[in-house]
Amino acid sequence: MARIPFIAVRLRLESEDDIIARLRAVAERRRRRTPEGEDDAPPYRDLVQQAREIFARRRKRSGISHLRKEDAARLAVLKHGVALVELPNPHAADTIAAAIQAEMPWMAPATTLVWHALQRAALERAPIRIPPLLLVGPPGIGKSFWARRLASHLRVPEMAVEATSENAGFGITGLQAGWGSARTGRALELILQHRVGNPVVFVDEIEKAGRATATSGAAFDLAAALLPLLEPETARAWTCPYFRVGFDMSRISWILAANSLRGLP
Repeated sequence: MARIPFIAVRLRLESEDDIIARLRAVAERRRRRTPEGEDDAPPYRDLVQQAREIFARRRKRSGISHLRKEDAARLAVLKHGVALVELPNPHAADTIAAAIQAEMPWMAPATTLVWHALQRAALERAPIRIPPLLLVGPPGIGKSFWARRLASHLRVPEMAVEATSENAGFGITGLQAGWGSARTGRALELILQHRVGNPVVFVDEIEKAGRATATSGAAFDLAAALLPLLEPETARAWTCPYFRVGFDMSRISWILAANSLRGLP
């Protein structure tokens, strides 16, 4: 599988202990080179202070100096990037589309769009990514089941979100630190958990999503929260409200579902 950096900060930082050990090794080499009886190597406490100053400067330049220690530790799993799932060969696109079509023939229009996207990815030898797709139809026709089967056939992580139970998109995108309910968004959590950058995210009944109003009067809704994530260019440099660092969310396959277009902006 291909890999991408995913996060727009430097995570490969030596710890203070690593820097101290390296400084002590340098001091020991200097001690061995000095004439017998002379010792100009700095004492241990000076090495510790120097290591702390070096670590602080590097952390400030890394772009994560504002993070709490536990949040920086959560992001440490991304230091080697994330994997991107690809089709094993061009024939896999036909096989997957045929399997989904056999299971749910009434979803043929959506399956055909996915088939074309998979063919394009296979021909370009690119990671799997389905362009944002809106399924419109009455309840009970299997829109969520279709999305789950798609993710299963693609062998990518998947997540379902009920738009009616999410708080104005905060559940998907997260909520900035400082709020009482500050948290990471579920889409980013899915990638952190599996370390795969192109999962399938299904959002059901998006036309019924509510809107939250802050004490300042500003309104937040799910559609507005999703727009930067649905457009590849903005998603490539999307800033997480909670971590306040950039992530490449442009490879997510977004499947949205609605019972009707009424209520959608």
